[in-house]
Amino acid sequence: MADNGKGGTDPAQNREYGGTIQNGKVVAAPPGEVADPTKDNEASIRLPGGFVSFHSHPSGTNDSTVPPVGFVQPPSQKDIETSGELTHYVFGRGDRNVYVYNNKGVQAVIPMKYFAHPKTRKK
Repeated sequence: MADNGKGGTDPAQNREYGGTIQNGKVVAAPPGEVADPTKDNEASIRLPGGFVSFHSHPSGTNDSTVPPVGFVQPPSQKDIETSGELTHYVFGRGDRNVYVYNNKGVQAVIPMKYFAHPKTRKK
């Protein structure tokens, strides 16, 4: 099961998913541990270094607080600091943006709907 982007307290919406690209193949990593947005605004996943990687930031929220609390969507400082010179991707499941980043910071933000289904120009 994966994060459906709808938030809430279901464990699937409160953990990170991801993987790496190794020799032209996508290699999935085990999902991260379930996190609680009321205790930490970041979740985590273990990814091997030295490869282009991708991971999601959860959409999970705790609606019992006012205002509701959720997870940070852009790459964390740790994401950026450990990325090296390779390009990496964070899929913000809560804000529906894809963040392209490296050790110099976020290089681009692409709405997920265009990342998954590129918009073509009309001739």
